[in-house]
Amino acid sequence: MMEILKEYRKRLDKIDSKILEGLSERVFVVEEVGEAKLHDSALKFRDFVREEEILQKIMKKGEAYQLDPVHIRKLFSEIIEYSVRIQEQKLYKTEVEEGPGVAYHGCKGSYSYLAAKTHFGSFKDFSSAEKGASFKSYDTLEGMIQALADGKQDFAILPLENTTAGSINESYDLLGKYDLKIVGEEILTVNHCLMTLEKIPLHRVKRVLSHPQALLQCSKFLENLDCSKEAFSNTAKAAEYIHKLQDPSLAAIASPEAAENYGLHVIEHNITNQVKNYTRLIIVSREERFYDQRVPCKTSLVFTLGHKKGALIRALQVFEKYELNLTKIESRPKVNSPWEYFFYVDFEGNGQDPHVKKMLIELTGETTHMKNLGSYPAPLERKVKGN
Repeated sequence: MMEILKEYRKRLDKIDSKILEGLSERVFVVEEVGEAKLHDSALKFRDFVREEEILQKIMKKGEAYQLDPVHIRKLFSEIIEYSVRIQEQKLYKTEVEEGPGVAYHGCKGSYSYLAAKTHFGSFKDFSSAEKGASFKSYDTLEGMIQALADGKQDFAILPLENTTAGSINESYDLLGKYDLKIVGEEILTVNHCLMTLEKIPLHRVKRVLSHPQALLQCSKFLENLDCSKEAFSNTAKAAEYIHKLQDPSLAAIASPEAAENYGLHVIEHNITNQVKNYTRLIIVSREERFYDQRVPCKTSLVFTLGHKKGALIRALQVFEKYELNLTKIESRPKVNSPWEYFFYVDFEGNGQDPHVKKMLIELTGETTHMKNLGSYPAPLERKVKGN
């Protein structure tokens, strides 16, 4: 029986190699298409109608091979998304740095680490040994951002908001405090798991450690456990701590990758309050990036307003006038200025678009201070439009 199984596995390995060869060939063609778009501004960056036609055609072909069309659609949607990232880099107007230093919060297995690997893994120039990005962990968000501001790192991954627990206030305050630019974002599906040193029943868990946001996101599950809940600086750091302490009564809430990294056993999967739980993380740098105006982007701003009747509504009406969709608005207290606030705004629009530039000029006139935090491709907006 084992010999037969080995033979099957060899056949699967050969098939996997053929799939990878096909993907590699597809990437080569995608790069050629991106090169053509770079030199012809009349060509659209992305055609959602064409993408849907491709998906429908592939689903029909999949059915002919008795493959589940739902899973085939998911698979090829990811392939198309990867292709879009490759073409974005072709339309990226600044030279890509070789071997950038990337800072993240926590340790290996943290969601910031996963976002860093996901984002910089899409840069072909960074994937080789000679040019590969280097990743460095920091214990605090401010320590990480300070290292970036001091020139010790080229990029940093900053968690900004979660669909269950809401905004991360410290991150917004750091954006206001430091002179940084947002150059990208990643939307991660959060799969919080309960992990322990050994496989034990739930009633033997005496303490659960994790980041306060993760504890909040899993509050309904934790209500049913007779144990203490303790805040930790980072989800993956909690897993690392359990590994070091070797106490089987301790549990951590973290990612499956953190469990794998620190040799822990996952005793409960997907314990978040909401099934669809996402965290948005932004990539920040000291220098701004500029994308071809055909790249669908999100632009982020921070501004202050005078104490005048209707000041906020007049500012928001500028977005309506130019028919630009707001995707986020957040207010944070202005340090040492009681009852004054910074307003953080995200909207759909590329800063290289003349229409957007004109809007920004008009909006400046409605504010007492405004800073453009940058324009960057937005994965979430792409997925929503694609669906």
